[in-house]
Amino acid sequence: MTQLQLGLVLEELVRGDPECSLAVAFLVHTSWDYIAYKYGSEEFRESVIRKAARGDLWVGIATTEPGAGSDLTGISVTARREGSEYVISGEKAYISGVREARERVARTFEVTTYMMQALVSAIAVAIINIVRMFSDYVRVLAIGVETAALYELPMVALTPETVAIMTNITMAFLALLTVMNAIAIKVACGGIPEAFWQQVSILLIVTSGAVIGMRFMVEAIFSSLLVPPALIPG
Repeated sequence: MTQLQLGLVLEELVRGDPECSLAVAFLVHTSWDYIAYKYGSEEFRESVIRKAARGDLWVGIATTEPGAGSDLTGISVTARREGSEYVISGEKAYISGVREARERVARTFEVTTYMMQALVSAIAVAIINIVRMFSDYVRVLAIGVETAALYELPMVALTPETVAIMTNITMAFLALLTVMNAIAIKVACGGIPEAFWQQVSILLIVTSGAVIGMRFMVEAIFSSLLVPPALIPG
């Protein structure tokens, strides 16, 4: 669409909207890309304009200032070039798209936190179960001194009580991690305080799924690997 066509559309919007709010919104969001595309470099067009057109990038408009309102002719913010960069100085009273950008960042942070919670839970449970199964395996091999000497394995095995303590510590750590991550998500996303329990519930479900899934996986893999050899008398 050319600038002439945009102007004609704008005139019709003003005709049907005496307050001009829709017309201003239309003008703002259809003029910045033309200016940026006309005066921007090819690198800028690719990194900003095309990404914004695809919906991969959110663009905010920063024109309103304490002493100028939305009057672009009265803005006082300056951009001074220093080498290959620009130094921006001044103050803005309003920037459009901040709420939407914050929500997008918060959603990304929330999903990433859920994934990290599942990963940490899976790794912790995997370590505990591998240690437990290997300890049971070593205790079986340590039935006779000859067996230990034959396989040249160090007879180091954790007692069931020690494994139980390690398991309890791991579960306490995951519970603390759940609460901390829920608070972090709540702070990032904002909203009512009651929503905190929603994040806790989701994190508990994610943690439980990771724990159960990893436990079954470890059992399936190592139960066939850690098979004590049959001892033949004489």
